[in-house]
Amino acid sequence: MNNKLKIVIRVAIVSLICAALVVGYFLYLNNKNSNTTEEDDQLTEAEIIETTDFDKNYPETPRAVIKWYDRISTVIYNNELGDVSVKEIGSQLRKLYDDDLLKLNPEDKFYDNLEDEMKENEKRNRSIVSYEECDSADVTYKTVNGYDCAYVYSYYFGKEGNNFTRTYQKFCLRKDKQGSWKILTWEKVGVEETPWG
Repeated sequence: MNNKLKIVIRVAIVSLICAALVVGYFLYLNNKNSNTTEEDDQLTEAEIIETTDFDKNYPETPRAVIKWYDRISTVIYNNELGDVSVKEIGSQLRKLYDDDLLKLNPEDKFYDNLEDEMKENEKRNRSIVSYEECDSADVTYKTVNGYDCAYVYSYYFGKEGNNFTRTYQKFCLRKDKQGSWKILTWEKVGVEETPWG
């Protein structure tokens, strides 16, 4: 009787180990398949931009606004829209603009200009290789005509054919009535005028 009990216990232990191995292998396969699906479902940069809800999650700082501007501009400039339309990505860019800048750039004309720019960039083999915004400590804040304004610098490393270029821009952002920083103007500047100079 004692030997029979030992055999039953051994069989039960072996059965539990086998069951645990089967369950573990099933979980491994299930997790492996879900990871593959996640990789297949990763969004492109254009899709991330398109699906970002600036109404609920607008960038909080002037530098963060320019970071989004640079991301969107790079996708447009490099013609990396994929399945995203010019209007969809352009409308995201327009959400970063001040009302006065929007008035100077009517919607239909704005999208036509983006398409023309993309065609010209493709024709001339132009692209933005990388970009960088100035540090938060280099953002300048001023009051201009009663408005809170901020000045942010961006650096662009570009390519046209086999030639490389460096471009620097100074952005002026103005705080709107809701307290959001919006792009009012920008201009190309020399490196000596920037934090990198």
